[in-house]
Amino acid sequence: MNNLSIRNYSKNVNIISGLPRSGKTLLAPLLSSALDSETFSMDSLIESFIYLYWTKDLTQQGLEYLLNHAINQKAHNLALGRDINFRFDDETSIFRTNDSSKHFQKIYKKETEIISVEMNKKYRFPIILMMHNASTYFHILTKVFENIKIINTYSHPINLIYSWYQKGYGKLKTFEENISPTASPCINFNNKILPIFALGSENTFSKIGEFDRIILMINLLLNLEKKSYDQVTDLNKSKIKFINYENLVLRPEETIKDIFSFFEKKYKKEQIGEFNFNLNDRRQSINEISNKKSKIFSQISTDSKEIINSMLEDFETHAKG
Repeated sequence: MNNLSIRNYSKNVNIISGLPRSGKTLLAPLLSSALDSETFSMDSLIESFIYLYWTKDLTQQGLEYLLNHAINQKAHNLALGRDINFRFDDETSIFRTNDSSKHFQKIYKKETEIISVEMNKKYRFPIILMMHNASTYFHILTKVFENIKIINTYSHPINLIYSWYQKGYGKLKTFEENISPTASPCINFNNKILPIFALGSENTFSKIGEFDRIILMINLLLNLEKKSYDQVTDLNKSKIKFINYENLVLRPEETIKDIFSFFEKKYKKEQIGEFNFNLNDRRQSINEISNKKSKIFSQISTDSKEIINSMLEDFETHAKG
């Protein structure tokens, strides 16, 4: 890797990050509209780079190179109209953007025409990438991309744990039977298939309860996030904005104004569109936190209770700023 060098062409990289089930999907379309982006993207291949880094199958220099190359390629394809998503119901569909017609216009242009006309600007439009767990390598992202801005969503630990429970993330068969090509990778430990989030706890993972597994995995990710954020320079910390999911749902306008300010964009109420629509179910779920906590605490070990209490302390500190 010592001789590999790559130029960074992407001048406007924006990432929406957060742990799984922390509210990224709710925020992504709104941010796409706010930044006048053509669309936002999800890419499980890019996410896989960090897992190789975790398992020490990829050096930091290799990770930096691949991230740079992947974002350059994504910017290039977006400029040319490649990788267009025509599925109406998909989160990244062009039909969910402000103006889908410009995507169709690109289809009929020759590549040489686009390159010659847009060479100086095509990499400067907003690239918005929604990524799981990008917070675990804040320090690398802010080093690789000089002008990056990162929105990192975080949720109340009880809501997050319970949401993982509802998705079956604590069941061993969830990972043994998962054949989705976009799923997080697993590790093989003594012929048992475990999620990569069990790294460092392989011996005990299969022996503990469902909620205990979830708490263990979330705690791993939160610790990695803290470790990475501590390595970010003070200057680069200004490029990271933490957004609380519960505030976004319960006080959307206040939170969205804060997000617009972070991106130096003027807040326009009409840009929210139908954001408030269908938030009632989310609000109701948030308000059931006491019942969720009782159920969780009735099924977990003493060690897990201590971990949750520590998570709650960190959450309250974080929420206060």
